[in-house]
Amino acid sequence: MSALPGRPIAEIIEDNTADFFLGLGRVNGSEVCDRPEVKYVFAGGGYNRIMRSRFPAAAAETIVGRVVARLDVLGIDALWYTGPSAPPGLPDVLGRHGFVYRSVWKSMALDPAAFSAGHDGPSGLEVREAAGDRELEAWAEVVIASYGLDDDVHRAYGRHLIARGEPDGFRRHHYLGLLGGKPVATALLYEGKEAAGIYWVGTLPGARHRGIAGAVTRHALLAAKAAGYGLAVLNASAAGHPLYRQLGFADHHATGIYYRGAR
Repeated sequence: MSALPGRPIAEIIEDNTADFFLGLGRVNGSEVCDRPEVKYVFAGGGYNRIMRSRFPAAAAETIVGRVVARLDVLGIDALWYTGPSAPPGLPDVLGRHGFVYRSVWKSMALDPAAFSAGHDGPSGLEVREAAGDRELEAWAEVVIASYGLDDDVHRAYGRHLIARGEPDGFRRHHYLGLLGGKPVATALLYEGKEAAGIYWVGTLPGARHRGIAGAVTRHALLAAKAAGYGLAVLNASAAGHPLYRQLGFADHHATGIYYRGAR
C-alpha cells in the first residue's frame, strides 16, 4: 500500500517498471543486476532489459561498456530503456555500442482515489483474478496472442510472466477477462512500493473495439484503489495510449527504447 508520492512521479514510474521486471527475473531465476546506477534483467528469449540508468554522463561510456561486455559473454540481445533519469547523451553512447532506436513508451500516472467504476464492457463479460494453473496458463496464452507473439520463444516468456513466487514481497495479480466464458483479455496489477503498476493489458484481435480492455484495466485500478494506493502507473504503447487517456491517466514522460542484437 502507498500514500500519495513524496518523490517525483517520473522517478516512481521508472522504479516501479524496473522493480516489476526485476522481480519477474528473480521469480524465474534470471540474471538480475539491481544497483543504484543501473538495473537490468537478462531473462533470455528476447526479453533482456536494461530498465534504469541513473548515473552521471561522465560514467556512461564505462557503464554501458560493462553491460555490453556482459551481453556479449552471454551472446544475447537486449533492450535499453532511457527514461528521464538517464544522463544527457546516453542515446549517443548506446549508438556507439551498437544499440539502435526502436520505439517509445508514454509513461503515465493516475490517482486511483479519484477513479470510479465506469463502463463494464459488453454483456457477458466477466473480469476476475486468475486462480490456479489452468487460468494462469489461459492468461499467458491471451497475452501472447494479443501482442501477436505466438511462437515458441514468446510462449516461453508467457510462462515467465505467470511463474509462481513472491521474493521480497513481489506481489502481482493476473486479471482475466472472459466473454461468454472464453478468455479474451488480460491485465496485471503489480503492488509496488510507492505505486500500483498496470502491465500486460491485452485483448484478443477478435474481441477488440468493444470496451473490454478498458473494463479489465478498470478492474485492476479499482483493486489498486481498494488496496489504498495513491498512485497508479503504466507505460503505454502508441496503440494503448488513447485508452489510458480516456481512463484519466496523464502523460508524464517518454521512455525511449533502444535495441542491440546478439553478437
